[in-house]
This record gives sequence, structure tokens and C-alpha cells, in this order.
Amino acid sequence: MYQGGRVFCCVDQSGGQNCEAVRAGAHPPNETVKLGAILDAQQTILTLLGKISAKVDNLESKLSK
Repeated sequence: MYQGGRVFCCVDQSGGQNCEAVRAGAHPPNETVKLGAILDAQQTILTLLGKISAKVDNLESKLSK
């Protein structure tokens, strides 16, 4: 999210959104910065999905015994 010269990274939580400024400047970020942020977010999602998948596999193996 871009607002007032700052780029924020926001995470949804049970009590609402938790946003942290990750870049400050007078101009909106260029396309390279935006693309980098999107790719970083996708990498984080893939990492978390891998961890969730491992936990589900572990749970399934425990339940099948």
C-alpha cells in the first residue's frame, strides 16, 4: 500500500490490519520496487504453504496409525 510518500506492508490479523512502513520517500515507488515487493510476498506465501503442508502431512500420518 502507498500512502503519503510511504510504502506499507500490511498483514491481516484478528484485530484488524498490522501495517509497517517499509519505504519512505516523496515519490511513489517505481515498477521495479513494486515488482520486487510482489515477488517477496509470493516467496513468503510459498514458504508458509510449505510449512502448512508439512504439518498437514504429519497430522495425516498420525491419524492413519
